[in-house]
Amino acid sequence: MKGLNEEILRTKRDLQAEVVATQQNINSVTSKTMHKQRTGENLSNEIRSLASGGEQTRVNRFGYKVSELLGRISRTRFSGPVLGPVGVCVKIKDGYKDWSFALERTLFSMLKSFVVTTVQDRNTLYKIMRELGCHTFNSIILQHPCARYNVATTTLPEPFLTVLDALNIDEDMIFNCLVDQLNIDHVAMAPDENLGLSQLVETQNGLRRLKFGLNRFISRNGTTVSFKQGNESSEPPRPNERCQNLLDEDLSLIHI
Repeated sequence: MKGLNEEILRTKRDLQAEVVATQQNINSVTSKTMHKQRTGENLSNEIRSLASGGEQTRVNRFGYKVSELLGRISRTRFSGPVLGPVGVCVKIKDGYKDWSFALERTLFSMLKSFVVTTVQDRNTLYKIMRELGCHTFNSIILQHPCARYNVATTTLPEPFLTVLDALNIDEDMIFNCLVDQLNIDHVAMAPDENLGLSQLVETQNGLRRLKFGLNRFISRNGTTVSFKQGNESSEPPRPNERCQNLLDEDLSLIHI
């Protein structure tokens, strides 16, 4: 009987030792796996950070903390699309880069704006902007969602063209917004102010006005000309105003 008890105890100790060894192996494997996972996660985060660094630098030109704002937007549930900044969604067509300054001046009030489709989304986005402290830098435009406007083509004599002619705008909502807010289909671009005044202006019933259904034109150097009740209004750029190249880089790959 004594020998049997000793054999049972020995077997029990052996089993306990095997259990401890097995647990140690499990712990070791788990630790190594977790280390690999953490290393992989850290590497992925570093890659994402490096990949997005250039984009953050570029989008931040459109306002204070814009890259952080885009991150918050991507993590927030909205009822409809949130697009912006508008300047990210607009590109100058090839062959029109020399019009960059005129295009920037025409679109400037909208380039830092975001576009939403519901009042609820506007309120949600404004709340996020206030939390980040960028609500005074970026405006929010409420745009009714619909198909791209079928705008009538304004045919101008050479060498004139409309702002719309020089832009690529992929998003229908951004296209419609710029038509509604800035009438980009009725803004002409002229090589210089004098040429615009000589060929884009007519006199009717004793009042001077723009032809071709235009509401204003802008010269290559950034001077905006319009007419109201026959009176000419000319707005040259400020002395220190320069092209910021906001539309020269391809930002179309930056999505929210």
